[in-house]
Amino acid sequence: MMPNPKQLMQEQNMQTRIVFWKAALDGFYTAPLTGLGHRTYGDYLDRYITANAPVVEERPRHPHSMYLDILYSWGLVGAVMLFVVFVPAMLHARRQKEYFLPLSVLLMLGHGVFDSSLHMKAGLMVIFIPLGMLWGKQLQIALIASPLVRSPSQTEKTT
Repeated sequence: MMPNPKQLMQEQNMQTRIVFWKAALDGFYTAPLTGLGHRTYGDYLDRYITANAPVVEERPRHPHSMYLDILYSWGLVGAVMLFVVFVPAMLHARRQKEYFLPLSVLLMLGHGVFDSSLHMKAGLMVIFIPLGMLWGKQLQIALIASPLVRSPSQTEKTT
């Protein structure tokens, strides 16, 4: 049986995560446009916990929420850039019936509620490799249809 939301909010793990989330929001409010960068969260959290929640002993290097991680690290500019990159790609993938990128993004969106892996290269690859594959395929199709550089065999035919 699943706990109700009130019970969930009383769990120690959730209470600790809320402190991490509040620290990330506090950092976001410090630099809302550009964010503070991925590698700064651990130090920022240390200062935040010392001032606001000294009983919390765990000190992760990310806020355990991809959404707050993006806002803290990249600010509004980075969040908008991600949106601008992924929304057209998702729409294009849907039109082309390419499902690798949408499924990868869906996985990351679900996972991102309570964790974040965007601070690690492996986590970034999970999201950006499918994006590169989608646009790489489109680039290949465009180059085959209208090559930018003529091949030697095409040059010989025209002379």
